[in-house]
Amino acid sequence: MTTHEIAEVEQPALDFKEIATNKQRTLVQAIEAILFVANEPVEIRSLAQALEKSPKTVALSIELLTKDLRNSARGIRVQSGPDGITLVSAPEQSNHIEHFMGLAAHRKLSRSALETLSIIAYRQPTTRGQIDEIRGVGSDSALATLRLRGLVEPAGRASGPGRPLLFKTTQKFLSHFGLEKATDMPNLPDFIEIPISEIAEQLGMDESIIGKVIDATEGSLTDQSRSKYGEAAGGA
Repeated sequence: MTTHEIAEVEQPALDFKEIATNKQRTLVQAIEAILFVANEPVEIRSLAQALEKSPKTVALSIELLTKDLRNSARGIRVQSGPDGITLVSAPEQSNHIEHFMGLAAHRKLSRSALETLSIIAYRQPTTRGQIDEIRGVGSDSALATLRLRGLVEPAGRASGPGRPLLFKTTQKFLSHFGLEKATDMPNLPDFIEIPISEIAEQLGMDESIIGKVIDATEGSLTDQSRSKYGEAAGGA
């Protein structure tokens, strides 16, 4: 069977069982096979080129494959990360995999590394200085550990003085915590505010300008929102 035999199908997402006799199932199976033999994440455009399909059609089929693997009690999952699409083990099977591969003793991160990783994950890209300010202690050792584990990586340089390195999480970070995609991370509480000093540093602007923008905005805010902005300004 050649890729030319896979019919082009453009339709809303369906449950995989509902398309059991549809030619789209062939495309889903082809994508699963490619991801299985690939030794690294594959971009959607590369899959589309290999299968001679449109990226939109391939993306729809990936969505179907993702739902099918998740809903059918399979031991693998589709992971969509910054490097592309890949197959990973189901997070609920991590203990069995670690025991089999002898990884349990080496997988755990220290408290300082976890704190640093959490800050990067929610505020990426961010600098070491910003991490240190939030934690109240130096993060050089924790950052070195995270980079060695491949959980974070440089993401360019900030525009502020000295142009410090910015850090972001990697696709391996998603695998480490059993996430299919970055948006699967739990949301932070709404009442957490970013200090004006940090906003200014990230945007490369003067704090007084940021303050004026916030003051001008306060006039159209509710009393509750005014209180929250006031707390943020006071914390800066």
